[in-house]
Amino acid sequence: MQMTFGSTVGMEPVVPVREDWVECAECGGYTYPSDSIEVDGRVLCSDCANSAGWAHCSDCGKVTDDNACSEDGDYYCQSCYDEKYVKCESCDCEVCKEDARQSDCRDWYCEECYNETFFSCEHCSSEVCNDSGRTDENGNCYCESCYSDLYSSCETCGCEVHRDNVCYCERDGNAYCEDHYPGEGRDDAEWSHGRFRAGATCKEIRSQRKFGVELETSACPDHSDLEGNTCFDCREDGSIKGMEFTSPVLSSDAGLAAIRDFCHHAGQLDFEVDRDCGFHAHFDVKSLSAGQKSSVAYAYKLTYDVWAAFVNESRRNNHYCKSVPWDRSSLEALEDGDDWRRFSYNTDRYTWINLNAYSKHGTFEVRLHTATLDGDKVCNWIKAHTRFIDWARDKTLDELEGIFAGSAKSKFRALATIWADSELSDFYGCRAKKNGTDLTTVRKMQPVAV
Repeated sequence: MQMTFGSTVGMEPVVPVREDWVECAECGGYTYPSDSIEVDGRVLCSDCANSAGWAHCSDCGKVTDDNACSEDGDYYCQSCYDEKYVKCESCDCEVCKEDARQSDCRDWYCEECYNETFFSCEHCSSEVCNDSGRTDENGNCYCESCYSDLYSSCETCGCEVHRDNVCYCERDGNAYCEDHYPGEGRDDAEWSHGRFRAGATCKEIRSQRKFGVELETSACPDHSDLEGNTCFDCREDGSIKGMEFTSPVLSSDAGLAAIRDFCHHAGQLDFEVDRDCGFHAHFDVKSLSAGQKSSVAYAYKLTYDVWAAFVNESRRNNHYCKSVPWDRSSLEALEDGDDWRRFSYNTDRYTWINLNAYSKHGTFEVRLHTATLDGDKVCNWIKAHTRFIDWARDKTLDELEGIFAGSAKSKFRALATIWADSELSDFYGCRAKKNGTDLTTVRKMQPVAV
């Protein structure tokens, strides 16, 4: 075999070194600068540096011996590690913050442990610890507060009864399930609508839109005396202690007169309402196009703050009168009547402007008003909303945003212009001030172009 010159003279083999390589001060090996770490002026290869506890942070790139290794094998300085990872409060496993869940108490959990520890209340969507929640007969979970609002305990058998099915006994004031309801004095409790004849005059209401009202009571002694003397029907409602009185489809000034007539009789019989009762108004929108319905719905969303100023605090954003979750983009996607029926069917009926009613009755239901048996208050509410709907249906969404872009005071001025009724504007200006919101800071309101 031919010998090289170097082997012939006894020279050690030479390892070629690239000019851009660096020598490790610990092992003497050569490595690329990008794979080296400089510690206290000494250049170390990555293996020697890691063995000594030094590493480049995979996030910020700084050299540190205060490092933590993640489960994916990357090294981080403690600060970057704490920014990127957390420990599950329950199982102590490492979780990337992007995949972790934080509880209302600011503790971190992996997804599996969070779902085992907490649930979302079926009614109010708040976070509830599994140990303190309540479950109904269908497996739905609730926080303690919502469960107490939704369920009562039967006085006889002790079973839990949903408020839609509970029966209140007028005689003893207790709640019962249907199987144990004593029923004394309630054989003639319910009756159907009486006759209503619409009139040709709309001088007071100034709208031909049809409407209807639901008036709930906490007490209605001798209510059977009303049967045949009013067009309202009478029905039991498990959520209240009294009865619910519902109008037929009303219209014209004759409809307002029918409301005042019922409220007059209710006053003579000493009917009462409490905070568990409601006054719900329905407005017919079946004849509106998809775009017109969207305009009306959006106009309501934009003006919630001023409508809410007309009612007391107990009706604002409670469980049965919540703010609406949908937005402009949801409404813009509705191109025809079928889209609207599908959309409205899937909305929550316990919102202050209830679009779900359209899927069942072809109406928008306004649930915001406090329970009342005052005929003038009910009729003013009807006049305010029928005129508002008649006006809003022909506005574009951009026009509505321009008109209702300001404060509640400017929105109230716009409503006053729409109503064109100084008595109605004065009535609601006084109502708002009584409820703590002054909407009329000037002596004479200037109209807003609408």
